Amino acid sequence: MLKTSGDTDQMRRPLTIIWLLALFLVASSLVAADKQQPRALKIDRLSMNEMRVSSSLITADTCIVRHDIEMAWRIDDWVFGNELYKSYLDPSLVCPDAYPFVVTEIHMPMIFGAATVLYASVDVEAVNLSVPNCPFPDSVLSISSEYRITIPEAGLWDLVIPLDDPVTVTGPFFAGFFIGNAIGPEVGAAVITDNDATALCRSYNIWDETIGYIDLLNNNIWNFPGRLVLFASGIPGGAATIEPEVRILSPEMNEMLYGYTTIWAQEKTGSSFIDYVSFEYAPVGGQWVEIGRDYDGSIPLRDGLTDAGSGDGFVQGWNFSTLTEGEYILRATAWDSQGPASSDTITIQLEPTPPVPQILAPLDGTDICPEMMVLLFNPDDNLSYVDLYRHDAQPGYSSGLELLSVSQFGDADGDPSDGNAVADGEFSEYYSAPVAAGLALKKWADRGYAPLIQDGVSTLSTADLVERLADNFQVRANGGASDDNVMAGLLDYNAVTGNLLRFGFLRDPDYFAIRRLVEDEEQTVMIALGGTPGVWMAVDGFAGFSAADNAYVVRLMNPLTGLMIECSIHSNLGITAIKFDGVWKRLDLLISIGGRNWDVPRIYLGRDDDGSDGWAYLWSPGPLEQGNSYFLRVEGTDATGLTGGSSVYLEYDCSAFFVPGDYDNSGSANISDLSFLIAFLTSNGPAPIGGGWRADANCDNRLNITDIVYFMNFLFGSAAAPCH
Repeated sequence: MLKTSGDTDQMRRPLTIIWLLALFLVASSLVAADKQQPRALKIDRLSMNEMRVSSSLITADTCIVRHDIEMAWRIDDWVFGNELYKSYLDPSLVCPDAYPFVVTEIHMPMIFGAATVLYASVDVEAVNLSVPNCPFPDSVLSISSEYRITIPEAGLWDLVIPLDDPVTVTGPFFAGFFIGNAIGPEVGAAVITDNDATALCRSYNIWDETIGYIDLLNNNIWNFPGRLVLFASGIPGGAATIEPEVRILSPEMNEMLYGYTTIWAQEKTGSSFIDYVSFEYAPVGGQWVEIGRDYDGSIPLRDGLTDAGSGDGFVQGWNFSTLTEGEYILRATAWDSQGPASSDTITIQLEPTPPVPQILAPLDGTDICPEMMVLLFNPDDNLSYVDLYRHDAQPGYSSGLELLSVSQFGDADGDPSDGNAVADGEFSEYYSAPVAAGLALKKWADRGYAPLIQDGVSTLSTADLVERLADNFQVRANGGASDDNVMAGLLDYNAVTGNLLRFGFLRDPDYFAIRRLVEDEEQTVMIALGGTPGVWMAVDGFAGFSAADNAYVVRLMNPLTGLMIECSIHSNLGITAIKFDGVWKRLDLLISIGGRNWDVPRIYLGRDDDGSDGWAYLWSPGPLEQGNSYFLRVEGTDATGLTGGSSVYLEYDCSAFFVPGDYDNSGSANISDLSFLIAFLTSNGPAPIGGGWRADANCDNRLNITDIVYFMNFLFGSAAAPCH
C-alpha cells in the first residue's frame, strides 16, 4: 500500500481508463468557452513548496526528467478541473545511460491563490508517432491511485505523486496529471509554462470528449506562451529496485520467547519493488528453516485527519512448541525479482513449553463469590509450582497522564515556514503519535524508572521529548506516523536512553487485555484507532467496572484536543471498537511500554506445588467488596527457575449466589440465620457467608439493629425477604 503524506488521503479505488473517460464525459459541461479568457502572467521569483503524497522514492541513482527551460509564465483562468495534462519526456536527453528507465514519480508544479482540496492522479503513456515529428499520447503503461490533496495556503506547490507500480520504459514517454474534481475560479489555480513557444507536440490538455486533446502551444482556443512544466523522476540504466532495508521490530535481540510469538519486520525505505518478506529460523550453526512469507506489507499511516488505511505490515506468526529449547537465530529477508535484497537477523532464546499457566476458569469478566476451584493449564513438564495473587482494581483507575495537545508542537526550530498547520502553517496536526508516545514515556520518567535523558547528559522536557519522537517516527517526512515507524522510533529512543524499557504489541486487543496491561501490570499503553481520522491515543485509565449497555468505559488522553475523554469499548467476533466522536472505530493496534523488572505489589493467596492431579487451587474469594473488581494472577515457576504468568479480570458479585437471608449458607433462611445475624451485628461474630454487606437486610445501606428487627419480621411473615 502506498503511504500518504503531507495533507493527503489515498482513495481506495484504482483509476481505470474507462473510469477516466467517464470523468471526461462528466466534464463535458466545461465547454470551450470556459477556456477562452485565460491570462499569462510573468512569474516573479517564487519559492516552491513540495507537496508529496508518499515517502520520497529518490535514491542516489534517481534522475529528474525535465525539459522546460525555466518557470516563466503562470496561466490563470484556464484550470477548471476534471481535466488531464500531458507532457512529452525523453530520459536520454538528461540522464546518462538512461534506458531502460524506471519511472517512479510525476511532478506537477501549480500556483494556487487560496487553500483548496485537489483530487489528483498520475499516469505514464506510450508515445504515438503516426504523425512524423509530432508525438501524441497513446496507451496507458501505468496509473496511480487517486489522492485527496489539501493545499493549505496560497503559493507555488510542486505536487509529487508516485505510480502505484513504477513502470520501465525503453524510450520517450508521456507523463500525465489528472485533476479529478472541479476547481472554482476563487481558488486561482494556475499551471506553469516556460518561454519556449516552439515546443510543439510536447504539451497536451483534454477536458472535453468532443474537443479531445489539444496541443497547448498550437490550437484553436488559446495558445500557451511556452512548454507546460510537468516532469518525472525515476531510475536510469534499468535499476529495478530502490535498495530496501529490513529490520526486525519484534521480538527483540536475545529475548526469551515462550511457545508462540508474532514476528514483525519493517521495510524502512517504503520500496514498492519488494515481492515479499520471508521469515526463517536456524539453530546456532544449523540450517535455515522457513517459517513463512508475507506478500503484503501494507501498513496504516495515522495523521489525525484522514483515513488510516489498512494492513499490519510484514508480520508472521510462529508456533515453535515442537522445537528444542535453546538459542536460535531469527532472520527476516526482503525479496524482489532479483532475489534476496535485504536481511536482518537477531539472536533469540526459545522455551517451547513455557511455565505460563493459563487460567481455564474463572474467565475474564466472570462474577465470582463463593469459594471456587481455579483451574489451570500448562504444557511445561518441568513446572514446579504455581503461585496465586490478587490485585484490587479501582473503579476509577487513572495512570495520571498529563494533558497535551498536538497544537503545542510541530515548530521545534522556530521557523514558521516549515511545520505546523494549526500554528503558523506547520505540522502539529500530524502529531498524535509522538504526543501519545511522549505521555507514555513521560510516565515512566515520573516513576523514576526511565529518566528522559538525551545523549546521556541532559534531561529532556516534555516538548523536547515529543519533538524527538516526531523525528524518530518520521512525522514531518510522511505527514503522520505509520505503525512500523512508531514501533521502530520507540526502540531507537530506548536504545539511546539506557534500554530500561521493554515494548510489546497486540493487534485487535480487547478491553480485558488493555486493563490488565494498564492497571494490573502498570504498563503504559498507546492505542491506534483506524478509520477517519486514523489517530494514536494514550490510555489513562478506566471509568467504573462496566457500563449499562454491556460495554466498558476506557479513559483516553485525546491528543487532537488535549482533553481527557471517556469512550465506550466493546468487542464483537474478535474485533474491538471504541466509540470516538460518536463513531465506533476499530482498535487496530496496541503498543505497551513496561519497565524491565518492574515490580507490581499484589496480595498473595497461596500455592499449588503438586501438578500430579492437574494444576488447580481452591480459592475462597472473601473478604472482598460486593460490586468491586479484582485481578487474579497465577505465576508458574519451572525446575530451571524460569517464571511466567497470566491473569484474569473478575467482578465480585454475590447477588446471584445466595438465598436472601441465608447467612450461614445452609440453603434456606431460618431462625439459625437470625442468630448468625445478631452475633455479627452485636458481638463481633463472623460475617455472613459472602461478606458483611449481606447483613443489610432492609436495604437501607446501613448495618444496625434495624436489620435484626427486619429479619425477625420476615421470619414471622410481616416483611418481604431480606435484600441479600
